[in-house]
Amino acid sequence: MPQKLSDAAITVLQKLHCDGLAIRFPQVAPTLYREINEVLIRLGGKWKGGRTKAHVFQEEPALLIEYVLSTALMPPKNPEAFFPTPNQVARGMMMMSDLDKLRDEDLFLEPLQQRPFAYTPP
Repeated sequence: MPQKLSDAAITVLQKLHCDGLAIRFPQVAPTLYREINEVLIRLGGKWKGGRTKAHVFQEEPALLIEYVLSTALMPPKNPEAFFPTPNQVARGMMMMSDLDKLRDEDLFLEPLQQRPFAYTPP
């Protein structure tokens, strides 16, 4: 279950200063900093010290922050992580495909499941 953000973290996220691809926020208590830092890292920000002293993103972060504020939830750790296709969906896709047209060099881009599904044509 996703973690709900604290009210204090939401308040700080509402007041973030976006400067292009960099996000800065005022000094906060260590516990609150860890929570906000985790949000920004999960959204793709990387801390850059030195003169920058900001979390730097590869894409515009404002929409990402707006989304987090709309849900008030900690973003997932890895949104591009593996999400297995449910067996019922995989079976349906197999039934809808033209299996008789498959060649030996064709690939299915689905990892093996613990109990692999074997399709036997009718």
